[in-house]
Amino acid sequence: IVSNVSSGGSLFVRNSCGSSIAIASVYVTNETSNTFVLAVQPNNIVVSPGSVQELAIPFTPVDGATYIFTVVTQSGNRFTFVEAA
Repeated sequence: IVSNVSSGGSLFVRNSCGSSIAIASVYVTNETSNTFVLAVQPNNIVVSPGSVQELAIPFTPVDGATYIFTVVTQSGNRFTFVEAA
């Protein structure tokens, strides 16, 4: 995630599998305060094999907080990672 104070953050999703994936939703939780931040349902985001797609996430991370990001594909696969702001 890359923070941009004026517009929130950008999440970069890399597809390392052999077929295209469609992003259904992204969930963000502040692990530090144990609070749900937001859910984003991007429109028509398809990530081709071997490529990277930027997703705008409309929130401003709190410096020093740790966030859990869960990316869900339209086929139901979940990819979760943790990142500190």
